[in-house]
Amino acid sequence: MNGGADPHALAGAWANKAAGDLAAAEVLMQQAALRWTAAFHAQQCIEKCLKAVLVALDLPFPKSHDIRGLLLLLPPDLGLSIDRRIAAELTESAVAGRYPGSEDPDATVTHELVTEARRVLDWVQTYLSQSTKP
Repeated sequence: MNGGADPHALAGAWANKAAGDLAAAEVLMQQAALRWTAAFHAQQCIEKCLKAVLVALDLPFPKSHDIRGLLLLLPPDLGLSIDRRIAAELTESAVAGRYPGSEDPDATVTHELVTEARRVLDWVQTYLSQSTKP
């Protein structure tokens, strides 16, 4: 999946993109009309974080937005977990939330998703910084 690129450098690039999504989510969640977009960016942050770890471990992954499915690809002893309810809500935010007719998340749910995205990004950044040490 990395096309011969240095896995740690590529993983860092994924984490940097995730940080951009988190920054967007944190700004967007302040406006009620943009909560669905904040939830989408929280999902994108976590998706990219999981892919960063998979890249660092040189593990293949499908083109997928399914947080639960990506989590299953990680080694079970890695220490990264996401609450099942939040993972389901994140996956829903990536797909249905972008279209008319779906229910926008309320302020509490949006805050939970963005908080979880921050926690996961912090974990991944720490993991990547420790895994690149000789």
